[in-house]
Amino acid sequence: MALLLDMDGVLYRGSTVLPGVPQALDIASTQGYTLLFATNNGWAPHEQILDRLHSMGFSAEPGTVMTAAIASARLLHRHWPATRRPYVLGSEEVARQLRNAGLTPVPSDDEMTADSLVVGLDLHLSYRKLTHAQAVGLQGVPFVATDLDGAYPWEDRWLPGSGAIVAAVEASVGRKATNAGKPSPLMYELLLECAPPSSIPVVVGDNLKTDICAGRSAGFPTVAVLTGIASAEAIATAVPEERPDYVASDLLDAVTRVLPQILAVSDGPVSIVR
Repeated sequence: MALLLDMDGVLYRGSTVLPGVPQALDIASTQGYTLLFATNNGWAPHEQILDRLHSMGFSAEPGTVMTAAIASARLLHRHWPATRRPYVLGSEEVARQLRNAGLTPVPSDDEMTADSLVVGLDLHLSYRKLTHAQAVGLQGVPFVATDLDGAYPWEDRWLPGSGAIVAAVEASVGRKATNAGKPSPLMYELLLECAPPSSIPVVVGDNLKTDICAGRSAGFPTVAVLTGIASAEAIATAVPEERPDYVASDLLDAVTRVLPQILAVSDGPVSIVR
């Protein structure tokens, strides 16, 4: 079994590790599950996220953690291989991952030489930056969003997410971005390259509109945990395409109670929808 795990809201909330998570990861690892991590976080450095897992007592290999920044670079390279000079309205991590993919992000004062546009969470957003992004987008170049999360939970409050910035750029250029993050199943597709071909992929997440929708669109069993965004009431009233196959109180409950149920009824590995 390959567990496709969301992170914020499943493993931790803000800077606080959720109860039972280290034990759940240890049990899943001991039972031979392949643990894969997919986060719509596109601003935190990949190494920082790996360190976060290490601090929880779990040593993850770099290829088993997929961020929205990495997915954006892979998406741009895969679908528009001729692009070389993206303009980035987002974090330095997005620019770094684009450089790792062989691309050269253009400086803000040279935006009209850009051949693509990548937008994500920018903690220093300004009207000037939005103007530059609009100028690039109006040229009709490929337009990629790291993710469309309008808000994300942080400790005991909510903060604006990448989707709020993407929406502003979309409104200013009059067209939609191609989304690299969940609910697109791209992250899951990329992560499963690290899993044995015989693995049964199972999605575990806390967000019905991203984690669960991505899993359902890929045809994978989905488990919603109640430690993040989704509540029992929201799940009960969700539209069919956002409704999980299983519900668990937390990750430990998912690993010890729900996953054995999935194994018991599984007919074997499920192929991702491409």
